[in-house]
Amino acid sequence: MRLLFLTPEPTLQNRVQVLLDEHDGIAVAASSQADARRNLRGGRFDAVLVDARRSSLARFALELSKSRTVPVIALLDESTAASAAELLAGDMSDVLQIGWLEALLVRRVTPLLARPTAPSKRMDDASPRRLRKRDVIIGESPSLMAVMRQIDMVARSDIGVLVRGETGTGKELVARTLHATSARRDAPIVVANCTALPEPLFENELFGHERGAYTGADRRRDGLISAAEGGTLLLDEIGDVSSGIQAKLLRLLQFHEYKRIGGSATLKANVRIMATTHRDLRRLVEEGTFREDLYYRMNTLEIVLPPLRQRVEDIPLLIDHFVRLHAQKTGRAPGAPLHRFTPEAIARFYDHSWPGNIRELENVVNRCLVMSSDFILGPQDVRLVNEVRHGATPATSGAPVVPTFDRPFAEQKAEVLERFERDYLRRLLQVTGGNLSQAARMAQHERKSLWRLLKKHGIDPMTFRPDHKTVA
Repeated sequence: MRLLFLTPEPTLQNRVQVLLDEHDGIAVAASSQADARRNLRGGRFDAVLVDARRSSLARFALELSKSRTVPVIALLDESTAASAAELLAGDMSDVLQIGWLEALLVRRVTPLLARPTAPSKRMDDASPRRLRKRDVIIGESPSLMAVMRQIDMVARSDIGVLVRGETGTGKELVARTLHATSARRDAPIVVANCTALPEPLFENELFGHERGAYTGADRRRDGLISAAEGGTLLLDEIGDVSSGIQAKLLRLLQFHEYKRIGGSATLKANVRIMATTHRDLRRLVEEGTFREDLYYRMNTLEIVLPPLRQRVEDIPLLIDHFVRLHAQKTGRAPGAPLHRFTPEAIARFYDHSWPGNIRELENVVNRCLVMSSDFILGPQDVRLVNEVRHGATPATSGAPVVPTFDRPFAEQKAEVLERFERDYLRRLLQVTGGNLSQAARMAQHERKSLWRLLKKHGIDPMTFRPDHKTVA
C-alpha cells in the first residue's frame, strides 16, 4: 500500500508513517498542495489522505476526488464534522475522524485498492523517494518538533545542511529525510563515511580515479560524487576528515567542481551536499584541526539534534517503535501478541542517562525482548548497559558475578561465558517455542552454528515446543 498524506503537521505525518510501516505500507508526506501535486505527477499512489480540517485543503480534497484518478480520504475532527456530508457528496471515497486514525485508516484504505483508477506513471518500489522502512523520525517532544519544523523549511531548497548531534541521535536519518522530501528525491542519496578509510583510500572512494593513476588502476573508476549525480552527497562525520581532504572538499563545496585522481579534467558535480558530525567544529577550528574557510562554507545552515536525555518524553514512543521492528525482523506470526513493557518497566528507562542515545535505546530494547520469556516485561526484565557491565549478566537475574583472584582470569571468564550462552539459549527457545529457524533469525546466527551451540550445552529444542509432553 502506498499512500500520499497531505498535512502541514509533522507530528501527524509521523503518526501515519509509523502506522503504515506496521502494515507493510508506506506513507509519503506532503506539506502543501503544490507538493502533493508534484508527488501525484511523479509517482503511483493507491490512495490520498488529506487533512481536510482546513477549508483550503478540504477544497483541494474535493478537487482531487472529482478527478477520479485515485481514491481520496478526508481526515476531519469533531469541530469539522459538519463538513463530512459535503465531502461525501463531492465523490469523496471516505471520511475519517482523526480520533480513529490508528484504529480505522488501514481498514478503510484496503477496500479502496480494488477499485479501478486511471492509469498513472508507475514508480519503482526501490526509488530513492522512498525512505527505508525503519527510517521514521519518532517523537513528539518540543525539541524534536523544532527539528521537524527546520526540516520542513529547508527540505525543498538546495541549500547545504550540517546536521550536528551526539552519536546515536539519528543524524543520518535526518539527512535522509531531507533528501526524501527534496526536489532531488528521485535521484540517489550517497553516503561517504569520512571515518571508515585512511586518507588515500577515502580520496579514491570519493573522487574516483583515471586509468593509470597508480599501480593497479587498470581502468577508470567513478567515485561517490559521480554516483550521487543529480541527488545528494552526505559527508558522514565530516569532523574526522584529514586536512588534505578538507582542502579538496572546500573546492567541491565552493564551486561544485572536482578532479578524479590522476586526471586533469575539471568535472562539475550536480549534487546537494550535506554533512553530519558529532564534534564541535567551531572548537576544532580554534584548535587548528579544521579549516575555518571550510567550516564557514559548509555551515550555511545547521540542524542540531537533541540528545535522548533532553527528550525523555519520547522514550515510550521509541520503545513501541522498536518492539514493532523487532517483531517484523523475527517473523512474528500475524495476530500474535506484541511484547509490552509495563509502566513500571518504562519508568526504569527514564532513570538512565543514555550516552549512546537512540541507538543505545534500541539495543537495550532488543536485548530485553530476546532475554525475556514473557510477552509482558516488568522492571526486572530491563537490563541497562551499566548493569550488564557491572552487575548480573543479561541472561540471568541472579546475584552479580563477583570475581575472585585465586583462579586464573581466563578460567573465570570461560565460566561466565558458558553461563551466558546456556541461559541465553534457553530464553531464546522459550520465546520461539523451540522453533530453531525462528531462533536463528532472532539471534541473527547461522542455523547450523546455533544447533552446534545447543548440542554443546545439551539443550534439546524439542522440549521447548508447546506440544511437547514430558514422559514420567
